[in-house]
Amino acid sequence: MSMYQIQQKLFKTFFAHPDNIRLFSQAPIVRKYINSVGQTSCLSSIAIDIGCGTGRYTKFLTQVSNFVVAIDPNFEALKRVRAKHIPAKLIQGEVEKLPFKSKSFSLALLLEVIEHIYNDKSGLKEINRILKLDKNLILSTPYPPPVYPDKLHKRVGYTKNQIFNLLKSSGFKPISYNLCMFWWSRILLKFAVNFMSIFKFPPPILPLLKIEKVLKRKNPFDIIVKAKTYLSIGKNEKSYSL
Repeated sequence: MSMYQIQQKLFKTFFAHPDNIRLFSQAPIVRKYINSVGQTSCLSSIAIDIGCGTGRYTKFLTQVSNFVVAIDPNFEALKRVRAKHIPAKLIQGEVEKLPFKSKSFSLALLLEVIEHIYNDKSGLKEINRILKLDKNLILSTPYPPPVYPDKLHKRVGYTKNQIFNLLKSSGFKPISYNLCMFWWSRILLKFAVNFMSIFKFPPPILPLLKIEKVLKRKNPFDIIVKAKTYLSIGKNEKSYSL
């Protein structure tokens, strides 16, 4: 293991960066949903990670699909995905204008993305267009109220009813959902953000998140939804060929 890999391992294990806090609570649920889809797909599907960022979840898709696409508007983020040697086709693009033919994919991830989109319904309809009928979308988004203001967010998040209604109006049928990152996570997250604003690096308190497993689960900060396409919306064909 290289020194860089050791540093990354220590960072992900001990340091409470907001991304690490979310990953600690969210990843087991997302992976469970992905694996539940994989049990029925028999590695024959084409999957896409929309707004993949640095590829934290892209690698999970490669375990249940024989072809994976990772798309993000940030070229530097895609370079980091490539550096991780994740076997996925990398494309620079945005959720509102996905450069793929209709009905190309069997599984889509949209994790911590929809709150960044000006027209969230239009974005979901575009995802509906590229997904085959009766196929899966796994989505996550903040659950209000926010812990701290984020200038990159177009909205603070969605309640269960809000995200369910948005999905239904975009041609999706919600199948199941989980809430995560409860009041204890909120406390640690707020502390981490304040700590980082002063000292410019995250505090080494990530293991304290384990305490949440024995605490009362209230005031969630994130919702994860598994949904299926039940209605085809949008007929525009895109030029990109997989």
